Amino acid sequence: MNDAIYLDYNATAPLRPEARDAMAAAMESYGNPSSVHRFGREARASLEQARAGVAALVDRAPAEVVFTAGGTEADRSVSPGLISWSTSGAVTNTLPVFGQASFAADSSNFSGGLVVATGLIRTDSSGRPFLDGGVSGSFKVGSGSGSGAVLIKGAISTLDDPNGRDFYGKTAPGYFNIEGAQVDSNDVTQSIGLQELSAGNAAGRVSTSYFPNVTAVTQDATGVGDSRTSRTLNGFVSGEQILYFAGTSPGPGFSLARSALGDGTDLTIQTDATEGKVDVEMNVRGEFFGNLNYTFHFGGINADPTSAFIDDNLFVAREEQSSGNSTRSGAVSSAETLAFATSGMVPLPASLIPSGVTLCQCNFMRWGHWTGDIEVAGDADRFHLAHWVAGEIANAAQVAPMIGNASFTGHAIGTINATGVGQFIADMATNYDFGTRMGSVNITDLEGQNFSYSIDGINGSEHLFSGTLTTAPSPDYTGNTRGAFYNDGGN
Repeated sequence: MNDAIYLDYNATAPLRPEARDAMAAAMESYGNPSSVHRFGREARASLEQARAGVAALVDRAPAEVVFTAGGTEADRSVSPGLISWSTSGAVTNTLPVFGQASFAADSSNFSGGLVVATGLIRTDSSGRPFLDGGVSGSFKVGSGSGSGAVLIKGAISTLDDPNGRDFYGKTAPGYFNIEGAQVDSNDVTQSIGLQELSAGNAAGRVSTSYFPNVTAVTQDATGVGDSRTSRTLNGFVSGEQILYFAGTSPGPGFSLARSALGDGTDLTIQTDATEGKVDVEMNVRGEFFGNLNYTFHFGGINADPTSAFIDDNLFVAREEQSSGNSTRSGAVSSAETLAFATSGMVPLPASLIPSGVTLCQCNFMRWGHWTGDIEVAGDADRFHLAHWVAGEIANAAQVAPMIGNASFTGHAIGTINATGVGQFIADMATNYDFGTRMGSVNITDLEGQNFSYSIDGINGSEHLFSGTLTTAPSPDYTGNTRGAFYNDGGN
């Protein structure tokens, strides 16, 4: 006689006989539900039957049910999707805009990436709204260098339920399913699948298709969309460049990447609150072969579904819709994949912030992440998980008369290529004497190292400063810094 009673149902429960029988039957089917052959169609039919059964149990439409492999995947499959429905006064773009971004980084195993989705909310012939957009980004799973990252690119739309509806909710549109699909102006699917492109030079890359189905929640949080300003921000960029050379020895090679001029003009962000769009232009210098200069163009103030301006803290952009907008030392790219997001769209995960580090509140600046990949003359130039900072830079006439001392505390974030390419964060403090035009920048415990820079104002350009590395863990370290003083919304 078995006198043991199992009570730990919170951990796991015995399998019901009918569930065991259903699993055994399902294991006899080995088709891919996304395939069009007979085995795939049979697997798809079984999947949809299960979806309909679960939907009936919870009083939902079958299209509202998304299966995942486990709890963690389920948690991560529900991503905030931000929609700006305001089109009042718009001329160039008269449609609501959608923006979403996914960011992850793990300094312990050097994995992570940035993927940005943007689009427009159109209506079909029956007046039902649907999403027409695209996704771009770069992501690396597991340890190793940034060369292991794959590109993600393709068209996205909202998944129809059996009645042709794309937005769901008991009382109001609250969420929707995103699928990798190209649709026409009447929400008719033209093709399915996103492109996943492996690392390598232009000729050696391997392209595969995959078929995501992700649930997105339309966010209606307090304060979102309240502050919307049309303005121009300028600033700086940094990161690491990975170049896959064309030919029989494809590389890769690694080097630093930074603002080309370092005077605050290398990054220009234009936000348009009326059109709900953002335009980003970036000039980057990679230090291969005595410096390679790059220009990147993200988004645009136009009717293309490549950017979304939700508010002053929340905006994203992808590569411009037409190719050939990016260059390397004057040579035009033949293909490009670009993604740009504010830190508001992709807050840093708590696991990445070291104990004791206080993130910059940045009330008068914006910062975030970007990733880029272009193909030029058979080469593939990759910038994986780079960073930017921008604001309304003061001019020399405003700064020149100033006296006294000022201090600024916040954080530093950087891409470090040691045993692998990873993201690291540290405390940062800046002190500056406007009388002597001298100061210092101190970065504490950046991957266990401390760095100090002496900085000086630039004669005739008092709103700028530059400096060199004066204190480092080893004499092998060399470096410099450049920066600017930003307005706080006034003077």
